[in-house]
Amino acid sequence: MGLGGSACAAGWRPPQRRPAAAAAVQLPALLLLTVMLAGKGAGALRCWSCGSDTVPGCRDPFEPRELQGPSKCVGPPPLSLALSAGNIRPVCTKAVVKLNEVEMYVYRACDWVREGRGAFCEHLAQVLPAHADVRSCLTCVGDGCNAAPRLLAAPRLLLALLPALCSRLFVQ
Repeated sequence: MGLGGSACAAGWRPPQRRPAAAAAVQLPALLLLTVMLAGKGAGALRCWSCGSDTVPGCRDPFEPRELQGPSKCVGPPPLSLALSAGNIRPVCTKAVVKLNEVEMYVYRACDWVREGRGAFCEHLAQVLPAHADVRSCLTCVGDGCNAAPRLLAAPRLLLALLPALCSRLFVQ
């Protein structure tokens, strides 16, 4: 079609502009979403990896001075997971285990889980010997998230919901 009137005759109309209030709410939400997703596409998940038996700073409170920073979760998952069905993904883990009713051991690492099956923590409780008691076990998927004394539930999800909450408070 040329620039003649045939496009207009076929019912074409220029796009309508959105109200300024709607655009003002959508822009911050898009920027926040872009920032949240930007860190994930570039590389692998990074987790702190240590055990309090060899690195005293691995205990709580966590003092990572003896470590070089969170390391990338690389390499193949365990063969038992690789041969099973389902998506396999890395997670950061932190487990606190009491040994022989005396000593507390803190373990921080990158581990692999299969989606749709039992969690890492359930598996850990099954494979430990009888003299080991899992006091706490947490998994998370944010870079370096296993440094926290207690892991928070999905901080990125909470940030993603912030624009929706703000729009309800200020645009009515």
